[in-house]
Amino acid sequence: MRYIAVGLAFGCGWAAIQYFRGEIADIPALAGPVLLCGLFGALLWGLRAVLVRVVGRRRRP
Repeated sequence: MRYIAVGLAFGCGWAAIQYFRGEIADIPALAGPVLLCGLFGALLWGLRAVLVRVVGRRRRP
């Protein structure tokens, strides 16, 4: 779950920078990239879970 939280935090940070710079002033337009960052974090979390299972199976005698 921390991967999702980090992804969302990164997305929120990016959105804040874009908003305060004035590059994107429409708040709903900023929600898409924030959600994509959270989705990427979920993807990394899932990949980690799969790798832990696969590696864990190989190490058991």
